[in-house]
Amino acid sequence: MERIEFVIVAEIKQYIIGFVKPISLELQKSSCDLVQAQAEANRTKIIISKQRTEAVYSGSNKRAVGIAETVNVTPEKPRSASSSRQKHRADAEAGAVEAYFQRNVFYPYAYHITSKMKQCFPNEVIPILQVFLFHNIDKLDKSVLGSMEQYFDLPCKVSLMQEGEEWKQKIDDHEMNFNTLTQSVATANSEFFPNINYMLTALVTRVLCRV
Repeated sequence: MERIEFVIVAEIKQYIIGFVKPISLELQKSSCDLVQAQAEANRTKIIISKQRTEAVYSGSNKRAVGIAETVNVTPEKPRSASSSRQKHRADAEAGAVEAYFQRNVFYPYAYHITSKMKQCFPNEVIPILQVFLFHNIDKLDKSVLGSMEQYFDLPCKVSLMQEGEEWKQKIDDHEMNFNTLTQSVATANSEFFPNINYMLTALVTRVLCRV
């Protein structure tokens, strides 16, 4: 017997993932600008959080019901977890079918996606991302380096401050000119800049591997 639950869940996921798709595709490009990607990800988190309203869900529910009706599926709630063997299924109390899926699927899924994005794109990473670009190198100071030391498990913390000064001088000497972190990773020799190489590599792979 066909069930409305499958149709509604598919519609909810399609709607929420629609906000994430652009940033996901951008991150797959070899030329991806992670500073811009971080900013776009922050906007996406805010937008998805704003979707957790009754009015927004009502639109998704109408689309799902419309699809279900074309295959003669009648909207109904699943059996409650208390009366079935599915003890770990979300089962917030709700009277109507629409309210049930709103509370047990739509709201939790939107929250899950925003939580995962916060893990992948933490706000404290933004200044760290920005200072390593050519046009922002003047922002690389002791306070930023100190925050990096707290955020990363660096291979050689005792030389971080000196390394930061050497990195700035290298850029001032016009030995490097890059606008993306992917480019900067290739220029940070791990022998001369072990901490910076580690941070840049971690920043790139942290974002690209978790989305």
